[in-house]
Amino acid sequence: MGLMEEVVAQLMQPYFYYSVGAMLASFLAVNLVLRFTKVFSHRVRSYLHIAPLLSPLFALLVFPPELYYYRMGDLPPAVDHISFIAGPFMPLGPPQVVSVFSYTGMLCITGLVLGMFILLFCLNPGTGWLKRCGVINCTEEDFPEAQLIVQRCADRLGLDTPKLGILEDLRPNAFIAGRGRKSVIILSLGLLDSFTDEEVEAAVAHEMMHLSHGDHIFRSIAMALAAVSFFNPLAYFCATAALREREHWADTGSIKEGYSAAALEDALRKVSAGPGKIGVGALRGMNLWLLAGSPLLPKRWLSFHPSADQRIEAINRPDGVSKSWAYVGLALVITTILCFTFLTSFHEVHEIIVADHMLRPPAMMAHGALADHTGFHEGNLTLGFRIPPGPPPSS
Repeated sequence: MGLMEEVVAQLMQPYFYYSVGAMLASFLAVNLVLRFTKVFSHRVRSYLHIAPLLSPLFALLVFPPELYYYRMGDLPPAVDHISFIAGPFMPLGPPQVVSVFSYTGMLCITGLVLGMFILLFCLNPGTGWLKRCGVINCTEEDFPEAQLIVQRCADRLGLDTPKLGILEDLRPNAFIAGRGRKSVIILSLGLLDSFTDEEVEAAVAHEMMHLSHGDHIFRSIAMALAAVSFFNPLAYFCATAALREREHWADTGSIKEGYSAAALEDALRKVSAGPGKIGVGALRGMNLWLLAGSPLLPKRWLSFHPSADQRIEAINRPDGVSKSWAYVGLALVITTILCFTFLTSFHEVHEIIVADHMLRPPAMMAHGALADHTGFHEGNLTLGFRIPPGPPPSS
């Protein structure tokens, strides 16, 4: 088998091929639907964006990845030539079945292990790392006005009051870490110095909505699913798009709870117009929700956060109506049709490539020599697909 055929064989391994293909199909279908359908709320849109990340798990149930696959060994040219001349009068040994290491299978197994590790780590991060990153835990006497704002927001939303932490940074920002009774809301000194009380309340309400919506768990699952397909760039785009929608949902959710939209807009403008985004250092990448995004990801489709302008525009635009069942049903039908069409096309392409590049057994395979000597009966020597039987070659 030549180098090109070996590369094709690696890429055509069932789990790798169908996990990538199914994610591509569902990614295109979901984005087409969301592009031309404006009736979905930010909550529903976040779930739709995360849906393509589930396709590798379904592929896993049908085609579990393996570290090795099997193919027919290449016969020496002289032997292959003699077999056609001598025919049945010259006995030949059994064809060789070669075990080949699957690099794509190794990638898939690594992704599954990595996803499980990230899920466990993100769900139980603790808050001890905050002190190592420069966050000061406040007592009940510290920053009483900020403590009162946090208390009022928690009571209004029916949540456990999170602890207050202060980050010694002159750039305005806020984020929340942990969940439940172990949650901590962190405000920078720059935010407390430059924001009015109403703007601080709007920023705190936004962060508290992340707790109310269970975004800690959502983000953990999204990052774990993206890690499962770390070799597929589409997984990253799906996860970031879903998390951007959660940011919009936190904005609109705080406004629906009665907090000032104008104050939130002013807070976002001050954050974006500041000397720079928060220098959280080791905090970046942890399971938390920053009021402003990372300066290392300026592109909209690469960032976990929408830009301030996009968030202000979304605040002034009514949220989609998730209960428009007629539109929802139509969108689901279109998505199903598109996914089915794409997957059918991928299956046909897969069959053609397999037939053209890999299923080339030697002549004696048609005589049953492979089954007699190896125990494989119409087996999956290459990819898990049946080798169609054919008539014996004419002598």
